[in-house]
Amino acid sequence: MPFLARFARASCQAPGLKRPGHGWFARLDALNMCAEHGDVAGAETLFAALIHEAPSNYTTMLFNTVLKACANSGAARRAAQWHQRMHDGNVRVNSKTFGKLVEASAKRGDLKTAREWFHRLIEEFGEPSQVAIHTVMDAAAQAGLPDEAVAWFKELERLGLGVGVHSFGSILHACARAGRVKEAESWLKEMESRQLRPNEVCYNAVIDAYAKSGESGMAEDCFARMQVRQVSPDVVTYSSLVDAHAQLGNASDAAKWLQQARAASFRPNVISYNSVISACARIGNTRRAVEWLEKMQEECVDPNLASFNGVLDAFAKSKGGKKMEEAEE
Repeated sequence: MPFLARFARASCQAPGLKRPGHGWFARLDALNMCAEHGDVAGAETLFAALIHEAPSNYTTMLFNTVLKACANSGAARRAAQWHQRMHDGNVRVNSKTFGKLVEASAKRGDLKTAREWFHRLIEEFGEPSQVAIHTVMDAAAQAGLPDEAVAWFKELERLGLGVGVHSFGSILHACARAGRVKEAESWLKEMESRQLRPNEVCYNAVIDAYAKSGESGMAEDCFARMQVRQVSPDVVTYSSLVDAHAQLGNASDAAKWLQQARAASFRPNVISYNSVISACARIGNTRRAVEWLEKMQEECVDPNLASFNGVLDAFAKSKGGKKMEEAEE
């Protein structure tokens, strides 16, 4: 039996608490599954079926599980509505309640509201947890605000909550979003100086920072360092390298990294293929642009509007359809 249902079943053995029927526990498991997958509608439906039979001391748990679904889907407004429902029904809130509200806003990319919920958490429950601070750090990173991510990093240290790979990863991601590649490299070195082993997410952020700044050679150097340290790349790594070259119009190099991704048993997505097509379009290489459109369909990757626009752009750049097959071969 899954943990949540098993925990609730054991708790229902307490004297004086009504015991739900057997089906209640199955629905509780289903509720948690919906929450894990961010299925808000499913979670709300199951909540309605569960709440009337729920032991009184598990009402908060059920509300928090719906909030978890909202958090995992980034449904910040819906999460706020559920919090209001808790308030109106005099349902006890706890630190997990506010943690999920912070997370929902952070995932939505609403850093302002995430901050507000975070401060509510502190007001009602005192010092925050490492998880809550990481959630706000992630929101700052998503917004491309490295200075704010660093400020939260320092708050973690001040509170003695400890910093780790996730903490550094948020700062690196923020630096990448802001295109502050020197800072990203500095934080990567700081991480290593603290005897922390960067994972693929950390290296991906630095590679992405180089890609955004047009430094494809440095992006490749970072990839090489990643391999020396025996950190396995993932599909995001290769996508960033494809993009690094595509932005410069280096179609052959962009294609090389896409092919390496396929050779490493990764399935490039539509964005990677579009990057290669775009690189071909920059130099008016119509034949290669069409070939890559055909290849993505052969690989069962559905082209989108950007894919076809890229091919059309290639024809436009080739001056009325004149092919530049010699370029970037």
